[in-house]
Amino acid sequence: MLKLQPSLTANIASLFAISIIVIIITTAKVVFSYTYEYIDKHDQDALSSKLVSTLSIIENLSVEEATLFLDTLIGNTDDLALYLLNEEETEIYHKGPHYPYPSIQVFASDGLITDWKDGTNYYRGITLSQKTTYHGLLTAIIIMDTSKHQFFITELTHSLFKVFTIALISLTVIGYWISWRGLKPVRKLGKDANSINVTSLSTRLSNDKAPVELQPLIAALNNMLSRLESSFNKLSFFSTNLAHELRTPLSSMTLHNQIMLTGERTPQDYRETLTSNLEELEYLSKTITDMLLIAKAESNQLAIKTEQINLNKLSQKVSEYYQLLADQKSVSISVIGQVTCLSDSGLLRQIIGNLLSNAICYANQESTVKIILTENKSSIQIAVLNHGAPIPQAEQSMIFEWKYQSKVHTPSNTNEIHIGVGLTIVRSIVNAMKGHITLHSNNKATIFFVKLPK
Repeated sequence: MLKLQPSLTANIASLFAISIIVIIITTAKVVFSYTYEYIDKHDQDALSSKLVSTLSIIENLSVEEATLFLDTLIGNTDDLALYLLNEEETEIYHKGPHYPYPSIQVFASDGLITDWKDGTNYYRGITLSQKTTYHGLLTAIIIMDTSKHQFFITELTHSLFKVFTIALISLTVIGYWISWRGLKPVRKLGKDANSINVTSLSTRLSNDKAPVELQPLIAALNNMLSRLESSFNKLSFFSTNLAHELRTPLSSMTLHNQIMLTGERTPQDYRETLTSNLEELEYLSKTITDMLLIAKAESNQLAIKTEQINLNKLSQKVSEYYQLLADQKSVSISVIGQVTCLSDSGLLRQIIGNLLSNAICYANQESTVKIILTENKSSIQIAVLNHGAPIPQAEQSMIFEWKYQSKVHTPSNTNEIHIGVGLTIVRSIVNAMKGHITLHSNNKATIFFVKLPK
């Protein structure tokens, strides 16, 4: 079954129409309330004043004597009738149209208005009894035909219904049009966002003429585009460089194997080829492992385990592993400080190992590389210091980029496999562990300073 998608314009127009309906109903209630109140007050004043005047006339006069006054009081009104009844409820005087009226008992209390209906006509009456000089207890009844009032109310209802219906339809259409016009920036925003693709991730949505309500959304979309562009650039960069790194050793292995297969070779030739292939495979394995580590760290998928760690002992073990590399350059390694913390030993080993390897490669002959461990209430600090040529200020912001190597000097030839991502790995791991890394380099020493939360 096809599901209709909700329309923001239709929703706004619907809410606008509902608001109009509520306003119309409220207005109609107020109009009818005031109309009924005005008619009731007018009728009550007319009936009450006639009744009081009638009783004051017949109080000390006989009906025959009061006839002239009563005729004058009632006049020739078409909708008002006066009845006088004696104690036996016999009619002794009547003036005006003959209106049917209920028995005296049906009327409300003396002096109060009573409404009733006879056929299609509506009536309103008032009655009051009073002792008189000549006739004893007399009851005066004044009746008014209110059919015209009902006709007026009916016509008013029909007129208001027509006016309000036309107003509702017109205002709803206008509201829909206003909503459609008002949402034009939203449609433009969708169109602009839809035009951005892989080749135009650097494009940003403009908020110069955007309404205030859309500016937070545009800012959020631009931030998302920045993150997508950064991630896509990293992915493209990694894929391009990884392909380049893989192509060279694979081509080398292919060429060596093809040469070996062109004829008979000595066991020594096969051994050298296998050794060369093994070195290339180790290079490929390390490249792939490091790339996976960077990808996991930068996509927040790096699993971080916590355990109690003696950072001094861990640093000593890492130093022992790199001692052979240090001996090739006559460089000594020193670990300073005692720190115990809860962290991931594998990731800390990776951080210290990469920083130590980098420091040894660029350290001066006969110098000492120092691993300095400190802590405070909220963090642990790992500093790796080496004495060597300083890194220029212009290069310090790029030193953590993938495959970037300082042009100060090239590290001495060693048996260590270097693919140029050591510092990139360190930065990615540190960021994944919610820490940060800084570099300080001058003529005296180069220090990589890592700060990690406890």
